[in-house]
Amino acid sequence: ITSLWDADGSIPADKTKGLGFRGEITQSYNPESGENGIRLLKEMRDSLEKHWKIRSNLRPVRKGDYKKSYETKKPRYILHISQNDLSKFAKELGTYLEHPSKRNRMLKIIENPKKHFAEVTEV
Repeated sequence: ITSLWDADGSIPADKTKGLGFRGEITQSYNPESGENGIRLLKEMRDSLEKHWKIRSNLRPVRKGDYKKSYETKKPRYILHISQNDLSKFAKELGTYLEHPSKRNRMLKIIENPKKHFAEVTEV
């Protein structure tokens, strides 16, 4: 899930404020896929810091952060990237960012056909 977030983690009413990227991996009914998702986010965090010098914050989701949260054996995790690093992140991935619509406030990452994501991840 990719979405815009405000400084306090809520969806911003005023889009002129500082925004960032949030990638969320939730625990699924299949424990293995949930563990793989968490592992993926940890690898993304390490790659962002090591290769691209982008700071990101990987934190577990507390129960009650969302209205429809449910009990899991392992916590869900969210990866935050600040607004300042967001354009750099997209550029390094060879992607274009679309402005979010007011209706769903989703941040769409569009793949650049000239540069494949797999090639970037192997840096």
